[in-house]
Amino acid sequence: MAESNASSPYDPNPRPLLVRMLFEGTDDLDLSALPVKTDITRLPRTVYSEDAAWLSDQLPHVLRPLVCCVASDAGRRFLTNAKTCILSGGFPEGSIYIERHGIWLPSPELLALLLCRNLPVGAALMAMAELGGYHAIGLDGLLVAAPPVTSSTAVGDYLERLRLYRADLGQRMPRGSSRASPLAALAIDGAASPAEAVLAYLLCLPREMGGYGLPRPELNRRIAVDNEVYVCDLSWNEGSCLLEYQGGAHLSAGRAAADMRKGNALRASGRTLLEAGRSELMSISGMDRLAGLLAGALGACVAPWSAEERALQVKLRTELFSAGLSA
Repeated sequence: MAESNASSPYDPNPRPLLVRMLFEGTDDLDLSALPVKTDITRLPRTVYSEDAAWLSDQLPHVLRPLVCCVASDAGRRFLTNAKTCILSGGFPEGSIYIERHGIWLPSPELLALLLCRNLPVGAALMAMAELGGYHAIGLDGLLVAAPPVTSSTAVGDYLERLRLYRADLGQRMPRGSSRASPLAALAIDGAASPAEAVLAYLLCLPREMGGYGLPRPELNRRIAVDNEVYVCDLSWNEGSCLLEYQGGAHLSAGRAAADMRKGNALRASGRTLLEAGRSELMSISGMDRLAGLLAGALGACVAPWSAEERALQVKLRTELFSAGLSA
């Protein structure tokens, strides 16, 4: 999909795909490379080894082993570089997609449920942030720009639709459903990078999960100032309080100058603008300082940490960072 929407070599002013999506939206993108919905309501009885081998070869090494779901235990097979699991029962239409080579795939919403079966909380939240954000892991294992394929709201709506569908059939919900619902309510949408997602989660998740418990931000909001439009990483209160993450992409001289003009314009418009970088994100003391400043700007407070809460914070940070952090 990213290759299909690359800038034309004949464009005199080419702009990266991420910039175009953040400023212009995704309505005009070529999405023909993405899988499409089907009306299939049950998973396949079995999986063929040649299909599993081909699909496994397409995956980045970090995403292996491939997991193939089948409808019953009779359909399980021994597969090289892959494993099978059982996912029985019926599913509402739109739960299964098909990609251009004929492989069946779970919808983004069903995928979120499946990931919540086994992933730690932080890793599951990062996966939802990728599904609902502007970034994805490419086939070479590197980060690429990509449009959101679902949202936290859509995941929650799907889980309710699945519950009603299963109730009509007299079937239980799939394993992982009870865990997926509360996580979908906590998931953030619109992150342009894993680092933005980690920063947002650390700041806004509840204290009992290891977060600072600050108000939930909006990610990559467009803000107009004096006929200029800026996209701001994290924002609160309709854009009156902003937090910009200065990652590795901001280190060039041209980008630094643009960031300075952007910061000056936003502050001159009366907004509170805070900045953070990798040094704050990777340091608990740095995050403590940042959270304190943000809390003051929002009229909130960050209570002292107990030993138990600090242990939860370390656990959360480990799980979030395990998903892969790009500066």
